[in-house]
Amino acid sequence: MGILKRKQSIYLALELLRKPLHKLFLIRRKVKFGKNITIFGKPIVINKGSINIGSNIKLISSSKFYGEGIFPVSLYAINEKSKIEIGDNCVIQGTSIRCNEEIKIGNNVVFAGNCKLIDHDHHIDLEYMQ
Repeated sequence: MGILKRKQSIYLALELLRKPLHKLFLIRRKVKFGKNITIFGKPIVINKGSINIGSNIKLISSSKFYGEGIFPVSLYAINEKSKIEIGDNCVIQGTSIRCNEEIKIGNNVVFAGNCKLIDHDHHIDLEYMQ
């Protein structure tokens, strides 16, 4: 077994141990999600509104298996009326979603690495960054 394969095997084992912690992180951030959510790496979540994620979802915030330069998945529901909805059977790889009002993603959607979805023109009150 080569060094690279051994490193990937160790990393996969650690990710399996961290998986419940990542789910607990989402629960503490008041993110609602369906069955069979797979999380690689820790996402970034700022939730002042509502974030609902469907079933059979992959959130990929790690570049260990999916190529170099993958940023963490980031979900920002900026204010109380912000609403992010993600359908079933989606793969979200290093994608940043920043919602001021509402963003809906349907079923069976795959995002390539480092996409950005923004429903505002950056001229908003940036107190959420504090």
